[in-house]
Amino acid sequence: MEFSELLIIIATENRKKRNPPLGKTKLLKLAYLVELYYKRLTRNRLTNTNWVYFLYGPWTEEYDVKIGQYPFTIEKKQITESTEQLAVLLDDDYRYENTLSFDFNNALNSVLSKFLAKPLNDILEYVYFDTEPMLNAQNRNEVLSWDVVQDSSFFRVKELRIDNKVKNDVEKKLMERKRQLNG
Repeated sequence: MEFSELLIIIATENRKKRNPPLGKTKLLKLAYLVELYYKRLTRNRLTNTNWVYFLYGPWTEEYDVKIGQYPFTIEKKQITESTEQLAVLLDDDYRYENTLSFDFNNALNSVLSKFLAKPLNDILEYVYFDTEPMLNAQNRNEVLSWDVVQDSSFFRVKELRIDNKVKNDVEKKLMERKRQLNG
């Protein structure tokens, strides 16, 4: 998939949900997360984009070029009296029909349902400190490695099963300890 196509799909899905336009940084980080989730699901890269550890987190030099072209425009939006944001607008007449794979849609929907409504700072914290390519990065301007991304099964919650006798023994010891502490 082309990186620009990924950006268009994310912006389109955001517009379908009748959300305000995405900020420039949020769109970039959502694209990174879709690529990450796709890699976890399929063990393959979604795009051939070179992501680098730039300033604080993942960035690609393609990004500014891609969002500067049709169907995108950049507009300054006043967030508060003293804060402006660069919003990435998708042309109103532009239509995109998502006819992509089940795995892509799964990755996209997982990312959007988990992160789209979150404040940017929450997304940044996750991207910077909890994603494998960033955890592996050592130096700024280093190309991020996607070989370190864990399979999605690594992130599944595993059910803990405990024998009733062991459970009863543990509960008994906890109650005994509680009595000792309460004196």
